[in-house]
Amino acid sequence: MRSLLRAPAHLAAALAFTLAVTAAAPPLVAAGDTGDKVLAEQLFKDAKTLMDKKKFSDACPKLEESYKLDPVDGTQLRLALCYQELGRWASASLLYHESLKKAQKAGRKDRIDLAERGIAEVDPKIAYLTVNVPAEIRLPGLQVNFDDKILGESIWGSPFPVDPGPHTIRATAPNHAPWESKVTVGITSENKTATVPRLAPATTAPKDTGAPKDSSAPKDTGGVRPEVPEPASNKGLAIASFVVGGVFLAGGVGARIAFGNAKDDYFADCAQQLSYTCDNPDGRARVRTWEALSFVGFGVGAAAIGVGVVLLATSKEKKPAAAITAAPIAGGAGLSLSGAF
Repeated sequence: MRSLLRAPAHLAAALAFTLAVTAAAPPLVAAGDTGDKVLAEQLFKDAKTLMDKKKFSDACPKLEESYKLDPVDGTQLRLALCYQELGRWASASLLYHESLKKAQKAGRKDRIDLAERGIAEVDPKIAYLTVNVPAEIRLPGLQVNFDDKILGESIWGSPFPVDPGPHTIRATAPNHAPWESKVTVGITSENKTATVPRLAPATTAPKDTGAPKDSSAPKDTGGVRPEVPEPASNKGLAIASFVVGGVFLAGGVGARIAFGNAKDDYFADCAQQLSYTCDNPDGRARVRTWEALSFVGFGVGAAAIGVGVVLLATSKEKKPAAAITAAPIAGGAGLSLSGAF
């Protein structure tokens, strides 16, 4: 049986800086030799466990992802059963019918029986929706959407199966305001109809007439140039960048040491195994995780220190503001002017 590499739970106790970068780091689970099929297998196992616990709303998304990664017949049939348990009759019926064709082609009687039983149970419960688009309102470029899917013109006016629950119908066309409506389908078999109305022309914003805008006249400063504040010194930011860079570099060193220890432990464990391939997925995950965290620590630390150097190099000391003062000359014969620039 294939197994899935999972990150160890003890990473929560790693260095403080790793908590800030772990969320931004690329996923390590499916890297290297794991492959999509290994991940699909693990998702299938997890979903089966959840279904055994009657947690179908949690199981179905895992089966959907598993089927995307590895579209095998068994996963498709299991997903149909999951949809059925959630009351999604239309989705379940579609997968049951597809599974039945594949099972008949493969000669799998067990799957044929399961698919036929599912079809017999869900098909009578399916609800149908008809979206009418009258010919007189069909504009050039008109597009009708049902939830996140485009309804082709061939389906307009024809009933199609839908799952119970709320749905959104939306119509758009160039140079026209969009139209949207909500429709709720019950959990039992029923037929509903929605009609798209004529779309209203889109309103246009008023054009600029070119009239001069009201503006206040500049204030008289008496011929004295107003004081322009000097840019603040960047020394504080530079020091902060050095501190942050030092913390991340220290974290990178710690992660690199942990990487070396994890690698030694992994090879030591592999040396004790008798098989040609080393079966220690948790060990591989630890090695890759610590290696990635060390790269993050060194990279962010170096970048922060580089920013600090730039800030320090461009930092300017605040100069005294220009000022002119007048003082009387001793004896009252005149005034003395002095200034600082």
